[in-house]
Amino acid sequence: MTRKKLMKTVEKKLGRQRALGLAETDATGQDLIVVDPRQHSQERLDTLIHEALHHIRPDWKEAYVARASRKLARIIWRDRWRRIEK
Repeated sequence: MTRKKLMKTVEKKLGRQRALGLAETDATGQDLIVVDPRQHSQERLDTLIHEALHHIRPDWKEAYVARASRKLARIIWRDRWRRIEK
């Protein structure tokens, strides 16, 4: 039995797509979260959670994903979690 790989996060400017992030699956079947790197830390956290929710629950409507990701991002941010730059 093969185990599915965890989602991979990729940074890419998404100006043409007019999006802050995208949930995709590449040609090998790897789930990808594409995040525009031009975001502030708190906005990036929201985007990352938002796109992960799209992968985890593809049946959820966009409005529900947006509401859930904002709420989760606020909870995590208030607990003082921050991104450490590479």
